Amino acid sequence: MVADVSFLTSKRDQLGRFARDRRVARIVRLGLSFGAFLILTYVVVRNWPILAPVLSHGRYGWLAVAVPIYLLAMSMAMLGWHSISRALDISRGVRGDSVSYALSTVAGRLPGGVWGLVARVYLYQSDEVAGRRVAAAWAIEQGLMLASALLSLAGWLIVTNPVHWGPIERAGLAVLLLALIGLSAVQSPLTRWASRALARTPFRGLAGSTRRRVVQWLGVYAVVWLFGGVLLFTILQVFGSLPLTTLPTVEIAWIGSRSIALLLTVLPTSLGVTEVSLALLLTPLVPAPIAVVAALCARLVTTLGEALVAGGAAAIGRIAQSGNRSGDVLGAARD
Repeated sequence: MVADVSFLTSKRDQLGRFARDRRVARIVRLGLSFGAFLILTYVVVRNWPILAPVLSHGRYGWLAVAVPIYLLAMSMAMLGWHSISRALDISRGVRGDSVSYALSTVAGRLPGGVWGLVARVYLYQSDEVAGRRVAAAWAIEQGLMLASALLSLAGWLIVTNPVHWGPIERAGLAVLLLALIGLSAVQSPLTRWASRALARTPFRGLAGSTRRRVVQWLGVYAVVWLFGGVLLFTILQVFGSLPLTTLPTVEIAWIGSRSIALLLTVLPTSLGVTEVSLALLLTPLVPAPIAVVAALCARLVTTLGEALVAGGAAAIGRIAQSGNRSGDVLGAARD
């Protein structure tokens, strides 16, 4: 009797179709990013007669202020990652977690979308940490950042009141928002069920203390989003003085555009898409050409900040390794 091996051909065909589908999706997504940059370039070139005098008289000293602000945001984000790592028992200490976060953040800028996660898993696996647990911590981090972004966005919308609600409606919405946050900090059948469910997953390190930690993490990432909006507000000062009363609108633009970037984490790249969305959200405050230039400047500042943090983290890691090797050599010599 001849064995039926048709399933092998079927499986091979399925893998081939999957590879082709992924290739098509990758081409489409990269095309989306390239198209976004074409739009940005067109706006700049078309409006160059307007932009040239603005850029020639720009107050670029504000950029020197913007970089430290982004470094503060990065520091808070690294603190959040360290806390999540400790909760899932994968922490390599503050220095180790910070180095891994910084290097993987830079890797996440590479085309491919998942390189940030891949780099983080690789860095922790080199210290014999299970990749599943690292991926679980990364998923928690991304979810918390998105949840914090939505809560922060809701708070700033209450402040700006774009739908022109009265004081009673705004106060009611604020109470509802605080109540939703408070539900994460109190004992309830829902949180007890969530703890039992987490105990059977790679997220089991969160079971039993989810409520307190979730509130803390939401607070940490809310500060990260706040610093990001202040960064954008500072960059906008390069092209003209904006009153402090416009800060809530700037915060909404920053959080909204970066939330889109979070939702596009699985794409090969969010380059260009983030800048287009940020420019669109800034148009109520500044002319479209200025909004585009400000969005591009924000990309340059954030990229520079991440490079500085990654370079500093790598240098600290090498110094620490050299110190450990020197200690081992001295110890061996004494023996």
